[in-house]
Amino acid sequence: MYITPSGKKLVTVISGDGIGPEVVHSAQRIIEATGAPIAWEERHAGESVFKQGIPSGVLPETIESIRKTRVVLKGPLGTPIGYGEKSANVTLRKLFETYANIRPVRKLPGVKTPFSGRGIDLVVVRENIEDVYAGIEHIQTPGVASTSVYTDAIIANLGKQPTAWKIRERKPLHMPQFNTSPDFVHIKQRRVVGIDIFIASSLQPQELGPNIEQVVADSPFVLKMISNRGTKVYPAIGAITDCVDQYRCSFLFKEDISHLHDDQIDASLLHLIQRIITHYRWAHLEKLQEFDGVVAFTKAQGED
Repeated sequence: MYITPSGKKLVTVISGDGIGPEVVHSAQRIIEATGAPIAWEERHAGESVFKQGIPSGVLPETIESIRKTRVVLKGPLGTPIGYGEKSANVTLRKLFETYANIRPVRKLPGVKTPFSGRGIDLVVVRENIEDVYAGIEHIQTPGVASTSVYTDAIIANLGKQPTAWKIRERKPLHMPQFNTSPDFVHIKQRRVVGIDIFIASSLQPQELGPNIEQVVADSPFVLKMISNRGTKVYPAIGAITDCVDQYRCSFLFKEDISHLHDDQIDASLLHLIQRIITHYRWAHLEKLQEFDGVVAFTKAQGED
């Protein structure tokens, strides 16, 4: 808890999006009316930050404020549809290990339920940061993402009448003949931009990172970041992450490799892998790819 020179407890306030500013301002007025010794430090996250080009939806100064105050009054944060970014709400949870969503259950006067009059004290605790919240995904073949192509085709045909199919009116259904050959997704360009190497290590991120950077210093690769449990932990961003002994180390090519053949790219990747596994136990590998210019892997929480 951070205490201001005037003796008040400093609280980070993030008004958020939608109804956020209205309800957060109301909450601030109520708290101030109680006379509680609270001072506010206003910071920003969510939709407005995404639109500034910040992929995480959370400004560095917001992270620093939370790290300092340890208390946040936050409204709902929006994630722009179609930007392909992760929820800023989940990012904040992951960065500061707020793993429990606590929901005390209360009875409403005049509303009868199966629990009424039974003296039940119920608190629901929902886990907030693991499993699908981790958001670790890699597309290994372009067909994995083919749902978007199918969706685009549906949208393009909305409101149109079929021209190659006769509408059936109370007649027996005759299934058309169709080609049973596999229908693969075809792309114009597949580009490898790097590799994720998952390693096991008991080192802390601020020791592991420089060690790995030294190992790959004279290679064609640069260590972009290290994550643990889906959250970026190196270079440090001020997050509070309880690390386990498995890290995702993301390496990118330093220079443009569009002139190289696939076998040359693979040879570079294998050489990098050999360097890393000489020093660390590896657990998993993932090529970092782009299909027709679209990134086919997710970023860690807090990664730009």
